[in-house]
Amino acid sequence: MIYRLRNVKEGTIALTFDKVVDVYDDEGNPLNSWFDGEKLYVRVDKRTDLFLIETDNPINDPYEVFELYYDSSHKNQFELLDGSDSIENSKNTIIRIISKKEVEAPFTMEVEAYYEGEADNQIIGFLSERNFSTHVCHGKFLGGYGDYYAKGYAVAFNPNYSKKVLFLTENDCVNTNIDIPRGNYKLTIYVEKDKTTLTINGQPLISPIPNKTSGYIYFSGNTGELTSKQKLIRIKVIKDLVDYITEKPRHVGFSNIKLKNFKGISEGELSNLDLCNVILGSNNAGKTTLLEGFGSH
Repeated sequence: MIYRLRNVKEGTIALTFDKVVDVYDDEGNPLNSWFDGEKLYVRVDKRTDLFLIETDNPINDPYEVFELYYDSSHKNQFELLDGSDSIENSKNTIIRIISKKEVEAPFTMEVEAYYEGEADNQIIGFLSERNFSTHVCHGKFLGGYGDYYAKGYAVAFNPNYSKKVLFLTENDCVNTNIDIPRGNYKLTIYVEKDKTTLTINGQPLISPIPNKTSGYIYFSGNTGELTSKQKLIRIKVIKDLVDYITEKPRHVGFSNIKLKNFKGISEGELSNLDLCNVILGSNNAGKTTLLEGFGSH
């Protein structure tokens, strides 16, 4: 089945879609796309009427769609500084991962992770420097005396300091109005030239005005004498304009059709149909009946 979207702008779009599809523009050129099981992300380099063609094959590479991408199978755009990307109920363990390149605003950053701890910190940083240091939060060193914070902006969890999510800047540590998530969560950060908007699981977190427009992205966490469970699942950084399209693209054609006991056709099937097809046949061969069969679906 062929689907279509009209007047798609330049940038990366995110479609709520329930299957893997190959994606083409209105001139039939393949577009870079990536399906994460929930959304179909498509990179569009020029305004187009977008076509989506159904297929069962895995498609493309996330590095062609996103500015930065990280998951268990795609790690080479980030540097692992310490430990691994998960902590499984262990003590004195570190996670520390940072992007290999800076990202410049505007961009959108989506982080999917897991957190379940009683006194251990997890920090997600953006617009940051590359060197790590300590951070004093409410008169105490966040995460003990370890170097888990890089100068810039960050979202942090540490129940020992606050039951609320913390927002960090180089000189401040602010309690937000959102409780620390338990288990899987999704953090979304929209960074523009003149403002930043953050949400956790869809809840607005804080909207600071950035004093810098580029920097690194990192994820860090640690445990001490108390254990915790932490895991970085995925990071997606999307440059340029992002449109989230929740309606399914409309059907505009068929890739195949099968008729049975329809008027003068006892049974027949056509496959590999394209956007434009030519039907040839002598008089009374069934051409009109075939077209009526299309119209009945």
